[in-house]
Amino acid sequence: MGPAYGELQLNAGGFAPIEAYAWHRDLIARRDGDYDPRVRGRIERAQGLSAVEYIELRDARAALIARMAPLTAGFDAMLMPTVAITAPPIAAFAEDTDYRRLNALILRNCSAINFLDRCAATVPIQQPGDAPVGLMIVGEHGGDCRLLAVARGIEAALA
Repeated sequence: MGPAYGELQLNAGGFAPIEAYAWHRDLIARRDGDYDPRVRGRIERAQGLSAVEYIELRDARAALIARMAPLTAGFDAMLMPTVAITAPPIAAFAEDTDYRRLNALILRNCSAINFLDRCAATVPIQQPGDAPVGLMIVGEHGGDCRLLAVARGIEAALA
């Protein structure tokens, strides 16, 4: 792994911008004004990445997945908050700096699980009248059926 991706920053850019840029590059060139500027900016983050960096990211991801799999293999699931913060009101996203910070927090936990190529389900756990809060139940790669059974059991136990 080259210097572009440190252990703690593996998913900082992730695959989504790279793959989205490959798909949208020509469309953005033709129809730039049709894109939400914030979405376009996230896509265009990948503009300067090289094929070498993409391959390094792919390889580093595979190595991280291989290291993580045996650590959780003996468990029914990993449990964690679906979102790192309680969802703020739309008005909190008015400024671009706030949008980037809040969006990163909202996507953080799910992005980490996606990066690890895991399946997950979310169960609502807030009290009636409180802001929505979710419990993310994370399974093994390819373990969707088992994960859904565990999630159904947790949801029933919490009901």
